[in-house]
Amino acid sequence: ANTEREVISDHIRGFFRQQEDLGNVVRTKVLSNTTVVDPEAAKNLGVDKNEPLVRLERLRYVGNTLKQHVVTFLSASRFSKVLEHDFSEGSLYEFLERQYAVHMVENEVVVRIQNADADMAEVFEVPEGAPLLAMDSVVVDEFGAIIAFGVALHTQEQGEIKFIIRSQKDVGPVQN
Repeated sequence: ANTEREVISDHIRGFFRQQEDLGNVVRTKVLSNTTVVDPEAAKNLGVDKNEPLVRLERLRYVGNTLKQHVVTFLSASRFSKVLEHDFSEGSLYEFLERQYAVHMVENEVVVRIQNADADMAEVFEVPEGAPLLAMDSVVVDEFGAIIAFGVALHTQEQGEIKFIIRSQKDVGPVQN
């Protein structure tokens, strides 16, 4: 059994806490933590295309193995403290919960194949054009507000994701 694989379940844990739960040591290298204007990311966050966004780019390792390259976008006006925090230790989601009392209840994940561009080929030490497993994730709070949009890339070797799908209990008839 692969005890390091990423798990997508109804608990919004994030990579760091998930791996910690499995007893694995996560190391993070922060490549950048800056403010950008990114119309595509803004669309995924449901904000104006010119709104300043926090763009947090990290490499996540378990032991000495590079597991993922992840870029996360958040609203810079709402989550400005993210820019001042060192995310080489700990969990972004935990930080948001602690600093902003955000309660994340939904993670919409799209899994797709993306070919490595020159930068990602270098990061993962694979040929340019090599297929990477990409996971786009939109995290939503209890009020239905989008908190974060992220793209995590994995090599084929690290591209095993486990999904746990639970049916919702006591769901009444849909009200239109």
